[in-house]
Amino acid sequence: SFFNYGKILNEHFTYQDKVDFIFCVFEVAYADNELHFMEQHLIKQISNILNVEHKDLIKTKLEIKKYL
Repeated sequence: SFFNYGKILNEHFTYQDKVDFIFCVFEVAYADNELHFMEQHLIKQISNILNVEHKDLIKTKLEIKKYL
């Protein structure tokens, strides 16, 4: 379950590691140059489990769009 993995990541990742992880998840989601609403929903759930602030989630999403 996401919660079990989230617990492990929360114990071992710094906040910046978590943001970087979300960046990587966005990178995978945008592999087909589109972000499906279910992918967006799943990424938001993951960021909530990792306690990533919403502003950082949005910032990361905008960064990955520039990157691609």
